[in-house]
Amino acid sequence: MSRQLASLLKSYPAQASPWLEKDEDAVLSALLAGREDRISRLAAALRPFVIDVAALMSAEPLALVDALDRWSAAHWRSAAGSEWADPEHFRKPVWAQPAQASTYTLIVDMGVVMGEAVLQLRPGLAWAVDRYEAHEADGVSHFGQVVVLDPAVPKDARSPAVFDAIDVAFMRYQCLAYDQPLEPFIEGMRGLLWSTHRYLYAG
Repeated sequence: MSRQLASLLKSYPAQASPWLEKDEDAVLSALLAGREDRISRLAAALRPFVIDVAALMSAEPLALVDALDRWSAAHWRSAAGSEWADPEHFRKPVWAQPAQASTYTLIVDMGVVMGEAVLQLRPGLAWAVDRYEAHEADGVSHFGQVVVLDPAVPKDARSPAVFDAIDVAFMRYQCLAYDQPLEPFIEGMRGLLWSTHRYLYAG
């Protein structure tokens, strides 16, 4: 683990699990209320890595997503441990160990930042609880979770697109812990960006 990352994880301010609240709407409200703090916290942590979150979010959201992609791929591998890579541990209402809480807080913060980047790219999208009937019927993991979606798409839509930003960030940690291939973050955004940023997926 690099000295910079070790120092970051040691000092990263641990927060309570977003899933401390059992009600999905309460989880959403808590994430919305704390998102500015999450963005600021991650921005401060990434300054030593020469990533300007605020500037990139404002001017080049896709460049920010790419920077987070490259940074996590380069620096997280040595820090990702299989004991914390279980999604059931991640989504527990309480993160008991301080180091675990700091690591999970960083992951959630990065997910929130990526979600905000998508909101910048496609105005009109919003954070919401995934209650699409098709997702419930298919038993997808993000049904009932807080995701980025298009609120104009009806709940009974056949193939509604969402971006489970927090899970995408956690999956990066999980793949590194288990030495699995990494999927670019932009892939998780494909469904929501296809209509406005189709060039990203050409070929």
